Amino acid sequence: MSILRLLLFLAAPLLSSFAQVSTAEPVKIAAQPPAANVLSQETAEAHALYQSGKFEAAAEKYRQVLAADTKNAEAYVGLTRSLLKDKKADEALATIDRAIQNADSPAVHVALGEVEFREGSITGAEQEWVNVINSGHPEGRAFLGIARVSTALSLHKRARTMLEKAHAAAPDDADIRKAWMSTLTRSERIKYLEDYLSRANADDEDTRAHMGHYLEYLKARLLEPKRGCHLVSKATSTETPMINLLTDPRHLRGYGLEVVLGDQKSKLLLDTGAGGILISRRMAEKAGLKQLSQTTMGGLGDKGEAKGYVALAPSIKVGGLEFQDCPVEVIDRRSVVDEDGLIGADVFEKFLVELDFAHQKLRLSELPKRPEQSTQELSLNSEDEPNGGDHDPSATQIGSGIYDDEILQVSLDGSERIRRICHTRCVIDDKTETTGYWATPKPTISRDGRFIAFTSNWEKSGRYDLFIVKIDPAPRLNQAQSAPSPSPAG
Repeated sequence: MSILRLLLFLAAPLLSSFAQVSTAEPVKIAAQPPAANVLSQETAEAHALYQSGKFEAAAEKYRQVLAADTKNAEAYVGLTRSLLKDKKADEALATIDRAIQNADSPAVHVALGEVEFREGSITGAEQEWVNVINSGHPEGRAFLGIARVSTALSLHKRARTMLEKAHAAAPDDADIRKAWMSTLTRSERIKYLEDYLSRANADDEDTRAHMGHYLEYLKARLLEPKRGCHLVSKATSTETPMINLLTDPRHLRGYGLEVVLGDQKSKLLLDTGAGGILISRRMAEKAGLKQLSQTTMGGLGDKGEAKGYVALAPSIKVGGLEFQDCPVEVIDRRSVVDEDGLIGADVFEKFLVELDFAHQKLRLSELPKRPEQSTQELSLNSEDEPNGGDHDPSATQIGSGIYDDEILQVSLDGSERIRRICHTRCVIDDKTETTGYWATPKPTISRDGRFIAFTSNWEKSGRYDLFIVKIDPAPRLNQAQSAPSPSPAG
């Protein structure tokens, strides 16, 4: 797993969770009287222990506060987060349940969402955070939670917007600061991390170690080519065999790809659950790869995290495609699951990927360009930072174009057909409740492909509603007539 992803967001199941602000009466959440400017000595001491990463001691101090005051919402929230940091999710759930009964408040509901998120109840967590914001309490950690859900759903632009709101609301919160760091350029991240790690923070030793390794990596990358991983071959598509990898002569363990690192051929297990490229120390040494920084990696067996390092591959060939200056992770073992390494399917996210198991072929081709794109740079996704990382984050946001504010259907059968479904007529400027995040269209298609639901404020009408479009079946490729226009339903 890449270092930055591990730092910023917990892994979460991908699911369709589209909670949004309702035009109906908002959910009522109990609001406590304004907190005193000065915390009690015991609560302040507990906060200090939490901020310094001493979670067990902080939890004990919060318990002492609650023994004297069973309605102290801040102590419940602090105890819940201390337990989560200390990996005691069951105790955290029991604590937050007591908090709801004894000291219900917006902050308590935000913490409840964090517990549910940790348990994998993404829909429930998102709804808690949405309700808090709808109730008129713009809690920074509620925005952070929604950013995490958006990231799990690959809604990256929306996640960025939520991170900006979280940072604006609570710029001193350590978890928000770490997540907000993803919006910075590489050189800005280096300065930010140096300052962050120079202070005491609410991080455990493993997290601080990961951040230290990431800082080392960023500094090393500044000394390397600025372009980052990029395609150098003239070809932009390829077909390559998927190799049988056997457990024994009779049992197939998986499929692999032949990947050339430098001038060394390797067999890498194609793993749809992995991310990036991971190779063995032996393979890295044969290929003469240069170490950039130390790292640790998990998810390999049941022996906890393994030590390794990040290296820069001057050349990687997959089929007829060649890429240069691509980071790979190297594990300090002579083999990886009995092979030269692993290659995650997300490595090819900038390509249209076809896995043809019947003929054991992997095909890679260019994705259709966005309307505003004149060129499209192809690369392997072996690091998290586009264009080598020292870029303007705002430059990656989608600009206006001919299909702006439209819902489209794009055929993936090679015919390059595009069907324009409808305009959402939604205007988003983040200046009011009805022109912000919750009014974004968020189009969702039904399982049978016959309907699309989306939200629209109908060009700043002062409200937003749910709209449903009925989709007529697309014509067959051998039919000459144009695609019929979809008609609104309901």
